[in-house]
Amino acid sequence: MSKPRFAWVLCLFLLSASGCMISEQEGQDREDLTYHFDTEFNGIILFARSGALAVVAVWLFAGSKKNAVPILLGVVFLGAGAWLMIQDYPTLSGYRVQVLGEGLTLAIPPEEEMTLPWGAIEEMYVEGMGSASEMPRDEFERRLALPDWHSMRITVAGGTTHEVDLKLLSIEQRQILWRAIARRANLVEIR
Repeated sequence: MSKPRFAWVLCLFLLSASGCMISEQEGQDREDLTYHFDTEFNGIILFARSGALAVVAVWLFAGSKKNAVPILLGVVFLGAGAWLMIQDYPTLSGYRVQVLGEGLTLAIPPEEEMTLPWGAIEEMYVEGMGSASEMPRDEFERRLALPDWHSMRITVAGGTTHEVDLKLLSIEQRQILWRAIARRANLVEIR
């Protein structure tokens, strides 16, 4: 494979793999609140990314002239497109976190959907990166206000815990979600 063609292939691969889905927020923290990924934009990102990788694979197969390197690269591109589709489609179609009047609804693939009534939630713990060392004072204060939580553990009556992965939501959305749950479940912050 020629160097210019390899450079094009590498650039197309990096561009195709770099698209990411964006979570959608409906409502505010003092009313019903929903987070999901089922939007037209995310669908376009998901299918265009995998489709672009498939098109590059076909282009490599067509220009291979029975050379093993382009065929091998084409197989890698097809595999990458399929892997990205398999990884992200469940999030697109099934991810939903809702703070509603009757309780907290969690549908985070691959887990089953569950609804936790507000009266049953006894404790909520968030964890992740909140380090603010070696930063200017204003940056430190901003980080304290919006820590980069990665997960949330909710304990319900009877001691059962539920882990909630927050990595897909933005930092601001995590903060809004945490406050909405704490307000609805009448939880008090303990440091």
